[in-house]
Amino acid sequence: MNLSFFEIWLSLFSLWGCFSILLVSRFIKNSQKTAQTALPLSLQSNLTLSIFKPTPPASSSDTLTAVLLPLESFLGQMTDRHELLLGILKCDLPVWQKQLIDWNQRFPLAVIKVVHESTASDSPHYPNPKINWNHTLSKEASGTLWLWSDLDITVPPRYLTNLLNEWSHSPSGYLTNAYLLPHGNQTWGIWDSLFVHFEFLPGVLLLDRLQRFHTAFGAGILFSSQTLTQASQWDRIGNALADDFQLAQLIGSGRLSTVLVECSSPVLTFREAICHYLRWHKTIRWCDPKGYAGLILILPLFAALLASLWNRDPLHLLGAVWLIEFLLGGIVLMTTLDSLSPRHLLPLICWPWLRLFAWIYSWLPTSVTWAGTHWRAPDFEGNKKIS
Repeated sequence: MNLSFFEIWLSLFSLWGCFSILLVSRFIKNSQKTAQTALPLSLQSNLTLSIFKPTPPASSSDTLTAVLLPLESFLGQMTDRHELLLGILKCDLPVWQKQLIDWNQRFPLAVIKVVHESTASDSPHYPNPKINWNHTLSKEASGTLWLWSDLDITVPPRYLTNLLNEWSHSPSGYLTNAYLLPHGNQTWGIWDSLFVHFEFLPGVLLLDRLQRFHTAFGAGILFSSQTLTQASQWDRIGNALADDFQLAQLIGSGRLSTVLVECSSPVLTFREAICHYLRWHKTIRWCDPKGYAGLILILPLFAALLASLWNRDPLHLLGAVWLIEFLLGGIVLMTTLDSLSPRHLLPLICWPWLRLFAWIYSWLPTSVTWAGTHWRAPDFEGNKKIS
């Protein structure tokens, strides 16, 4: 490989790093400004909202504690035009009972509808458990708009008002929220933060500026309650690993909201972090193979490996590229995490190699495991439930 070509490759990566940091920082600043702005309610007078919140099995009060702050960020800003549909397994009701009583006292304006696990024989059983729940919750939803939002999402003040205001000014097929992973309590989980803040979110913002944004995110998807009226539509998203992407493809047209939210994922072990990171990359590659292939342009370690083999000088090139990636990753963490500590050093050292491995791995004919299913494709055809 010609060294000048390698230098161009490395320059592209460095420019992307600077561009991503500036783009994300600006978006965060604009989102914070939006969150601090009180918007009029008059435009939303005819809109009502159903917020879908299916819950996973809660084995103890610790499981409940992890989602209290995200849920309360919604409850604290709800009015009589909003309702929160909380899907709880019947066996978990004792764990939730005390908290539900507390919420009714602290948030008297919040309408909370507790929906138990459906036992009807005609209830569909999709391989995607979130869509199973949302299908059940939809039967109790009375809002003119639906908001599907993952349980670990924390929203800023006035989020519901601002989101409905965006919709009122320019109704579209759907409105979706980008998200941050800013919590420094993670060790190995900062790999997800690096991916979101350095690759994923900057790419999303760039596509939005180029008017080529055609996806949605489970952090928040707002759409009309009249969208999913046919069983075949539920089948399409219920049989998909990336239900948010399939919902966006089904609706067709949508926009990225100016409101940014936060995801507070649980602390991951080394093995959990590796599996989650690889599954995430594999899913994106399945959904958008052309776009994912383009990531090679910001993988200079791949270029360094080729150049090292060509020029038989591996340590010099690999060391230089690794150092550049390491430093850019550190800058990204400093500008996006709420706290940094020495425990983040080792994951950051490994990150450049993990990026390269994940990209190569995503093109191999391997499966990923999620929700009790071995997924070998982005939809359920050809996949197998784990016995």
